[in-house]
Amino acid sequence: MPQVRPMLDDTELQQVQTIDVDGDQVLLRHSIPGLEGDFLQRLNRRASRIRLSGVLTGATARDDLKTLRDKYRAGDPVSFVADITTATRIGEVLIQELDVRELAGKPERFEYAFLLREYQPPPPPPTPVTPVPPRPPTIPITQQVGDLIIEVIVEGQPNYDFSRVTVNVQGTQQDGTNLPHRTLSNRTGNIWTENDFPAGFYTAEAVAAEDGMSNAETAEVHPGETEQVTIILRPGTTVAHAFIVHFTFDRAFIEPCLMRVLKRVSDYAQSHSDEKLVIVGHTDEVGRPGYNLSLGDRRARTAYAALTYGAAPDATVDEWNEIRRPRPAGETPSIHEGRGGWGIVEYQYILQDLGFYPGNVDGQAGPLTESAIRNFQQAQGLSVDGTVGDDTWRALIRAYLNHYNLNIPSTQFLLNCEGGTLKWLSCGELMPLPDIPRPCSEPAWRPNRRTELLFVNATVLPCPVPRPATFDLPPPNGVGGGWCIPGPGDPDKPCCFVTRDSNERGKWLIQPAETGNVTVQGRIHFEDDTPAANLAYILIAPDGKYLHKNSSGGADDGEIICGSNKGSPNPTHNRTDSNGQFDHPDPTLVGVYTLEIQGPYIARLEGQPLAEAKGNVVCKHMDGQSDFNVVLVALPTSLEFVAPGNADNTLNRVRWGEDFRVRADIPGASGDEVEVAITSYLIRH
Repeated sequence: MPQVRPMLDDTELQQVQTIDVDGDQVLLRHSIPGLEGDFLQRLNRRASRIRLSGVLTGATARDDLKTLRDKYRAGDPVSFVADITTATRIGEVLIQELDVRELAGKPERFEYAFLLREYQPPPPPPTPVTPVPPRPPTIPITQQVGDLIIEVIVEGQPNYDFSRVTVNVQGTQQDGTNLPHRTLSNRTGNIWTENDFPAGFYTAEAVAAEDGMSNAETAEVHPGETEQVTIILRPGTTVAHAFIVHFTFDRAFIEPCLMRVLKRVSDYAQSHSDEKLVIVGHTDEVGRPGYNLSLGDRRARTAYAALTYGAAPDATVDEWNEIRRPRPAGETPSIHEGRGGWGIVEYQYILQDLGFYPGNVDGQAGPLTESAIRNFQQAQGLSVDGTVGDDTWRALIRAYLNHYNLNIPSTQFLLNCEGGTLKWLSCGELMPLPDIPRPCSEPAWRPNRRTELLFVNATVLPCPVPRPATFDLPPPNGVGGGWCIPGPGDPDKPCCFVTRDSNERGKWLIQPAETGNVTVQGRIHFEDDTPAANLAYILIAPDGKYLHKNSSGGADDGEIICGSNKGSPNPTHNRTDSNGQFDHPDPTLVGVYTLEIQGPYIARLEGQPLAEAKGNVVCKHMDGQSDFNVVLVALPTSLEFVAPGNADNTLNRVRWGEDFRVRADIPGASGDEVEVAITSYLIRH
């Protein structure tokens, strides 16, 4: 082995007997909270240490050792070179320990041992920091506008012609007012820029209709700031703008507040004539799959019939009248309604919407309901018997649908066979809404009991779908031309054409037709502005969710009665405060809300004429423009028949055709102020 001759400063260390180099890395161990194991963090390395020993001889040995001793005492770095330490690339060292012994009997012969530490120069002194002058006081931003920049990217097509893309923005401004649908025009390449855009919360949508692409993102514009949003369009992704009609358990009857949703669907169709409408029925997860496919059909069918009533009134009445009939035992598939068909609840809703029944929709056939039936029968020229038979049912359905008289043309629906129309489809229970916590895991969840009315820029379905379960019912086939949708389709995947996951390709992406959120609040009071304090109410959101508040005032979307009540709301959970006010703090959807007052009241929206007060249920489209304020009129608890100058006169003493007066006792009123003149031939015993 060749002899190693290290050089320490200018001194050659002769006869080196041992040399050791000690270098190590510095690692810091970190534990992971809540998990097993840990990880190591590298903190560079320590200065290397070198231990060497040997014998130094010769005439200059004593002077060399003195020089090294002086550097050791001064703490000065010295150069160090040794072949064995080349890999460490050590240039200078500090002599940390110095041990020298002179060997007796051997002149100028010294035994030495050194501990050398790698010299690492200290960091340079910090650069003096120039004092920063104090910032001037912040001037409050008074402008209520910002800049909105929207970048559109077509996935996989960097050279896409962006003149084919339309960018629309709508939502709620910072002051709470609604920003109407706005199409942006200031485009450079794939970037749309809007300066001085009103601050607020918006949905920005990019549509390439010719290529069947659309997508949307949310944007929040702050005063004096720039908000930049990127929208990615994926070839093959088509947005389906959805309106929702929701239902009570095991029913396809469209309640009055939901008929107002269909009115908005009709208005949307008129202003978006280039889009096609596809109607899809859904159910909750109670019941057999086969039964639920038929129920989904019925829900979609009633919606289609109502939306096209103006073009074919008789056919629409026939359709509803057939659906309302009770389902014979074991009939599957079936166009007929379960649980004995439509009954008291359904005709109470209709009579109330038509202005004949001012009581609560409670399913109880009391004197007020019978009186409403008789009055309706008389107004329709029917036999007046106070019962709802087939003739009365047909008249009720016709009057109810004619009250809205909707008429979406057949050209706004997809084609089925030549000259035919794709009227409706059903997913049954196979497409529940995304998992949202439900109380007691209730399967009878109202948001799943829905019909989705989808508007799309498309002319065909993106996948084969099976023929609906009730397509041929009742015979003869009412769809026209048979079933010609490419198929046959997978019977286990009747909704292969839609999705709520933007990552699923080749399907229509469902998004709300009305974008944005609102915070629902309002006040309920009587005609004289007396607050309706501690009043129980039920509030239903546009998606069918019951809105509740928990004991601490926070939102609680699940306060329903579980079990045999099939997800019914708790009628006493929500109450107004001492001023008649109510609010639900979490933002919810823009759309039509249903408010049901619990008690013997007739209600109308504040600002509406008295004629709009028809019952205890009030509907309002909430878009952030105004609060949900309601005015109540109490139902009389008793009626007293009087004649001028004779307060004891009764109905039995009034002669046919004689004028008399009715005085009503109104709960909560200071006196019997309500007095109406009536001619006796309008009264029936």
